[in-house]
Amino acid sequence: TELKPKSYRLSQNLTNQAVEIYNDRLARDWSVKASVLNNQLTLENALNEYLPISSFKINQVELTGTGNQGIIAQSVTDKTLSNNVGVMKQPISQASIDFQDENGRLKASNTLKATINYQLYNTPNAD
Repeated sequence: TELKPKSYRLSQNLTNQAVEIYNDRLARDWSVKASVLNNQLTLENALNEYLPISSFKINQVELTGTGNQGIIAQSVTDKTLSNNVGVMKQPISQASIDFQDENGRLKASNTLKATINYQLYNTPNAD
């Protein structure tokens, strides 16, 4: 069986998911970026082929492409002990990945895998 469309979207609503950030200094700025490793999905078949992604969103925020910073969480401007020290949680309620299969390699019952990387920066804008 072969799938005919060339563009696809994987989307999932999530419950009880969060990125946890630990900060031990009140004045410290921080931010967290999310990305899909190498901007591609692995098509698990005999060749382990790759499919490029065109969009990656967490909580409806576009994280890929020109002009998008990829930031999913950051420290607040008006810092207090309760909002910037200890463990802060950034809930993740939805994630989606758009990808292309220009050569029609994706078949029914194939498995796709991706690695989502989270990176913590000690700056407010992930520089």
